[in-house]
Amino acid sequence: MSWNEIEHGVYLGNFDAAQDESVLTLLNITHILTIHVLPLKQFIKSDLKYMFIPANDTMDTDLLSWFCDTNSFIKEGQEKGACFVHCFMGISRSATVVIAYLMNRYQLCYEEAYHMVKKKRNCILPNNGFQAQLKLYENMKWKINSSDIQYKLFYWNYHGQELDKGITCFQTYFLQNCRYATEQLSEPVFSCKKCRKVLFAGQNLLPHFRENNPPWYDSRWENLMVTNNDELCKKGLFIEPLPWMVNSIISKKGKLYCPECKSKVGSFNLLGVPCLCGATVIPGFCFTESKMDKLQALRVKNKVITR
Repeated sequence: MSWNEIEHGVYLGNFDAAQDESVLTLLNITHILTIHVLPLKQFIKSDLKYMFIPANDTMDTDLLSWFCDTNSFIKEGQEKGACFVHCFMGISRSATVVIAYLMNRYQLCYEEAYHMVKKKRNCILPNNGFQAQLKLYENMKWKINSSDIQYKLFYWNYHGQELDKGITCFQTYFLQNCRYATEQLSEPVFSCKKCRKVLFAGQNLLPHFRENNPPWYDSRWENLMVTNNDELCKKGLFIEPLPWMVNSIISKKGKLYCPECKSKVGSFNLLGVPCLCGATVIPGFCFTESKMDKLQALRVKNKVITR
């Protein structure tokens, strides 16, 4: 069937049904959500509200980052009439988004929401990458938690290659996630040994397993307790990219310099940096321990005081 009602006001279907005015009228559709490589060629009805998510049905496509927006759009459609969600066949991409919506709305695990949709539209089959993203969404309690280790690894796995585009990517993500400068907590911070400029904090560290670092979707990353896991490497200082690095990201690899005194403090390679333990961290932002001081920080009113 070209479409199915998943629950009252939420329909899941294919590309052809989304362009069929008779179907849209029959179902009282007020909102159309398209997850496809191209938007609908023309708006079928001028009084409808449209949302377009550019996405391929591939393992390396990020839908997780869109869930907040798609959830809001589907909910609005439900409340004002009905929302029709589609990709090309209504099997993988659009099914993933509808499953995420049900997970968030009813606080369901992935398997529960998947079977709810499967019961109404038997042909659905999100690809393995989308399934892993839905399971991560479940682990984060149905919202994006940018401090979650597994989410960080997911994000940089999908978007690390975009860093060499420069300031645009920093403005859209990094500048909103400079956690070490805003969180009200005490923990170690790392500063330049030469000038004492604070460069990053403990929560910016990206852990990795010794010798053979598993991909972000590996179950070992779930509920990771860094301090209690003997399989984690203790040799390298690898961190997530931070806003002060923007002037260094002019190619896929290079050196990292302290923004204060300009002394070299590390190096980066967007394609990966090998650690002494044998694992490769992708993307790799690695600091030289001999160039860093590990300090205790006390935060008062968003100011960092090292001691």
